[in-house]
Amino acid sequence: MPTYDGGVIAVGSRYDYIKNFPPVSRDPIVMKFDSLGNIQGSYDNNNQYQSLFNVYPNPASDILNIEALDNLEYEYEVYNITGDRLMQGELKSNTKINILKFSSGVYYLKIVSKKGSSFKKFLVTH
Repeated sequence: MPTYDGGVIAVGSRYDYIKNFPPVSRDPIVMKFDSLGNIQGSYDNNNQYQSLFNVYPNPASDILNIEALDNLEYEYEVYNITGDRLMQGELKSNTKINILKFSSGVYYLKIVSKKGSSFKKFLVTH
């Protein structure tokens, strides 16, 4: 389903695959994607919630803003395309990350809470 911001909401089920058995449907899931295809959040039938975040601008050149849309406690980690962790820290409701020293390219932001973690891809351009 398209959303007002150019993204989509997808609804489906997760499956368990066991060798020599048919897949078993489990856990209906709803996922929100932004206009660039990044996952913004998801809900499952256990009411587990991976919070929605605004990460902007994307692409970025000097500062990456992370805005949590709730009041939960989070940490963040930034990885390069080869999986090296470049930085980490505590995520407040509005956090600014200085990315001036990053080379132009693709990076991944990992957001971690007590309920799990999610990744967002962002681009650095200079």
